Amino acid sequence: MPAICWRRSTRDRFRHSSTRALANRERDQAQLVNAQANLQRDSQLLAHGYATPQTVDLDKANTGQFGAAVKADEAAIEYAQTQLAYTRITSPIDGVTGIRLIDVGNIVHPTDPNGLVVVTQLQPISVIFTLPETNLPQIQQAMAKGPLTVLAYSEDNKVQLDQGTLAVRTTRSSRPAAR
Repeated sequence: MPAICWRRSTRDRFRHSSTRALANRERDQAQLVNAQANLQRDSQLLAHGYATPQTVDLDKANTGQFGAAVKADEAAIEYAQTQLAYTRITSPIDGVTGIRLIDVGNIVHPTDPNGLVVVTQLQPISVIFTLPETNLPQIQQAMAKGPLTVLAYSEDNKVQLDQGTLAVRTTRSSRPAAR
């Protein structure tokens, strides 16, 4: 996670808000189950003349009320979790962070062209290297036969990092050579 926005107290407030909304949903779901059970019982009693229509109407209203409360709690949970997610900035790729481009206290905007930090992707990794121009005919001949395999070693040439496919791009001057 490259950056955390907002103070800890603000993040904690959103976290507590999410927890409170989860607890409210649990409470309202229990009340909804109870209201549904009461409605079922009182409906059977009304059929035998042992309950009043007013009692059944009240049970229907309570069932609707607690059902709506559960939906409101779910919306509150989603809102709190969304607000909490806005307090963290995460990288869209896995990798290792490198050079930090901003310092604590800098004001940043979504449209800033440089970003916050450099994230180096490790899987798959891109390797940039140079070869002498005299090797170009050999590379072209080998590429005509199919993809080339490249072996990458650590800086001390002791550990083979991985192997992959070579894609070659060249840029040549369009000016004629001076004679």
